[in-house]
Parts: sequence; C-alpha cells; structure tokens
Amino acid sequence: MERVETASRWSLVEPLPGPNWYVSVWSDGAGTFWLTGLPSFGRPAPIARSTDGGHTWALEDLLSRRSHTRVRGAPGGEPWVIGERGMVVTRRDGTWKRVRTGLKGWVHGLWCPSPETVYLTADGAIARTHDAGRTWSFTETTFALSTVVGDGAGSFVAAGKDGVILRSDDGARWSVTREAQPMKQGNIPRYLRALATFAPGCFVAAGDDAVLRSDDGGRTWRDVTPQGLREVMSLCVTASVTWFVGALERIVRSDDRGATWVVEHAHEGPGHAWVYALDVDADGRGFAVGPHNTGYLRAAD
Repeated sequence: MERVETASRWSLVEPLPGPNWYVSVWSDGAGTFWLTGLPSFGRPAPIARSTDGGHTWALEDLLSRRSHTRVRGAPGGEPWVIGERGMVVTRRDGTWKRVRTGLKGWVHGLWCPSPETVYLTADGAIARTHDAGRTWSFTETTFALSTVVGDGAGSFVAAGKDGVILRSDDGARWSVTREAQPMKQGNIPRYLRALATFAPGCFVAAGDDAVLRSDDGGRTWRDVTPQGLREVMSLCVTASVTWFVGALERIVRSDDRGATWVVEHAHEGPGHAWVYALDVDADGRGFAVGPHNTGYLRAAD
C-alpha cells in the first residue's frame, strides 16, 4: 500500500558548493552532514561539510582526481571516504589521511560500526579492519559487491551486481543466500546498491526496482517494494526504524518496516529526476543529493 503526501517534506537547495556532482551523503547524527562526489568541469572530486543540518556548506581541503563513491563513519565520529583505484581516506583530528588497504579497483561499500572497525567491499573482495585501518583482513569472492552492513549482533550482509546477496556470522566466512538474477542479453547490469539493518537479524536491501526485507539474518528475503518505484539508488534507516528510499522521481518513506509507504517527495522537471543518496537523522532532519549540483533538505519532524 502506498499513499502520497499533499505537500513535499523535502525542499530543493541549489547550488551546492561546486560546480560538482555529489553522489553520497552521511550524517554523523550530531548535526553534521557530509557530501562526496565525482571530479567535474576540471575540478577534483569534492568533499563538503555542513555543521548546521544541511543549510550551509563548505568544501574540505582534500583534493583528489579519483571519484568518490561513498562517505560514512561511526555515529558521532569522523568520516571515511572511499572511491576508485583503491582510494580510502579518513579524517582524524581535523586532518585527512590516506589509508593503505591493498585494494586496487573501485571500492563501493563502506560500513563503520565503530571508529576502529570498518568493512569495505570491492570487485571480488570484502576487507575489514578492527584497528582503524592499520591492518586489514580480506575475503576473496567472485562477485562485484556494492554494499555491506552488520546488525551489531553477529550477522553481516553484503550485496551487489545482479542482485546477489551474501551473508556471514563472523564477517570472515561468507555464503550466497540470494543468487545473481539472470539478465536479458544487452541489458545493463543491475545492482543492489544499499543495505541497512533495523533490528538484530533484520536487514533491508534496495537497488534498481526492488526493496527487499530479511528477518532471519539475511538467509531469506521477501519483496516489500512500493508500487511504481523505479531505479532505486539510496536507502537509510533512522534510529526510530523509519525507512527512507531515494529513487527515480521520488523519495518514499515507510514507518512500519515496509508494510506501507508514503511518497514524501516527487521531483519536478527532467533535471532533477534522481536521488543519488540520502541520510536522515533520528529527529527527521535529512539531506539528499541529485544531478546538477542539487540538494534536498528535510526539516526536523
């Protein structure tokens, strides 16, 4: 079941510091939002920070010609930023530091349950550290994985190309619980792009035209996709277990773990059709990014 709110909960903010192309958002839960993006118009890939809930932004001084794919950190902690050609950086005491992991290709997935523990996914590998990046352990796979998350109680899930899903009970040994979905010849590969946890053993996965839910530690999954949702790019779950999903032409919300959905925002005009990334705090403050250097601000509930 899905219904549409009469007024959008999100207001368009443009331009963001740039010109840039932002593709990732993270909130530390304490009023600071971070954005990362791609090199554009001859400028390096940007990292921007807002300390007032997304109202004003300033660029960080880290310069990189490598595309950034994701920004995240531990709640209340400093951000980690990942990207192409094995790029991993983190901010410590106000200074950006590059972290050597041994990964060579695109790094897509990033999960930070604590300042010391970080999980990464890349093409064919899952990497993890428990000492803030000084040493890393690796699990080799045959899959292109785009995202990873744990529930804090011992279950882990990773997902990626063609909708494949892996799970683990220790973060080191992984098994396939959802096989890659067959594609018609000539189609662009499809990805599950985002994962989140909403209770011990409970996960939600999203990407392309699907939102999936698991209540058994990632062993089985059922479809809870709202009607008409297409080209899902982003997902977040708040501390109050509200789900937010960003997709083509809309942002949707579920307050009952995927049973019913509300369309919070419908985009206007072809230039603002997608939501590449979003994050929402427990008090309802949120920020989302889309094409052409645009952002969307959600006020507190």
